[in-house]
Amino acid sequence: MQIGTAAELGVSPEQVQNFYRDVWSRPIALSDPNFYAWQFINSPRDMGLDSCVIAFDEKIGQVAGAMGVTPRNFNLGQTTLRGGELTTWATGEAYRNKGAGAKILKHIMDNFDILIGMGITNDALPIYLRSGFKYVREIPRFVKVLDFEKIEAFCETDAMGMRLAKKWSGVSSKNYDVSVATPDDIESAYAQMTKQYNLFARDSVNMAWRYDAHPNFKYMQFCVRPIGSKHKSIVAVRFHQTDQGFTVLHIMDVFGDQSAIGPARCFIENFGAENGAHVIDFYCTSSAIYAEFVANNWFSTTNDPQFCFPHLFSPLELRHPQTTSLIYWAKDHLVDMADISKLYITKQDADLDRPVPATAT
Repeated sequence: MQIGTAAELGVSPEQVQNFYRDVWSRPIALSDPNFYAWQFINSPRDMGLDSCVIAFDEKIGQVAGAMGVTPRNFNLGQTTLRGGELTTWATGEAYRNKGAGAKILKHIMDNFDILIGMGITNDALPIYLRSGFKYVREIPRFVKVLDFEKIEAFCETDAMGMRLAKKWSGVSSKNYDVSVATPDDIESAYAQMTKQYNLFARDSVNMAWRYDAHPNFKYMQFCVRPIGSKHKSIVAVRFHQTDQGFTVLHIMDVFGDQSAIGPARCFIENFGAENGAHVIDFYCTSSAIYAEFVANNWFSTTNDPQFCFPHLFSPLELRHPQTTSLIYWAKDHLVDMADISKLYITKQDADLDRPVPATAT
């Protein structure tokens, strides 16, 4: 059994894509050549080489297991480390409980300084924990209701939740200047973030790959400033028209000068309302960032049980908790990583915003 990246082992992307298609119980984006290439071959640190780590059975020329890894620099205390975003760990049926999965994980740990993954299954969690990873059961997620009547049928809510959803549906008065984000805007806001947060690289090159080059979704990036100020924040969003007939505005990123986070939240509310969104959602681990949203009547999916909103939309799924989990590991800096208030992870990281292929008929 060989362990390494697909590029190192000379295994074609098509073989890995077919492996994911065959072993995954539902249609999966990693079986799509365009999405796979974007994620594991075309990211800024891939340099055109397939970074997916696999176990390969040389005797029969077959992929035995795989874990998607997207190399991405990670800023920790203003030090740049080798970071990796973990996605979709799978082992072929004939190789389960034989150590292939654990060998893949060890290989990855030997080659990175920081690792983060989301959506951890009950089967995978014990292996992560035995390997020294730490677990966050619920990534904080926040929901702004703009039109309760449009989404009411798809929520679970009590009388208090209904009253609050209607009462909190208004948007704040505009207190910002906004423009389309330029590379210089992004570099400035990112440099500000590295002074106080731990986060994956969000320089202009990474942002262009993550948003502009995405093969499936159309994202928008804005620069928001307090009126009359040079301080700035970057906002990245996309609209999602659900099969159920309501529109979600997904917030992918809000980062930059702390004084510009409030105006960014205000812009997002107004932008969503003006463009037909019925609800807005935002995943964010850093309390210093999401405090602005909590204080301005966004529901917390973990702390406001009177209002429950779906976590998945294709197909619609309302689960408890209405968010996903996170694991993290650091080779030499676990204490710093464990300060979650400084950890800035959002829906744009570790493939949390992945397309769901249509089921074949």
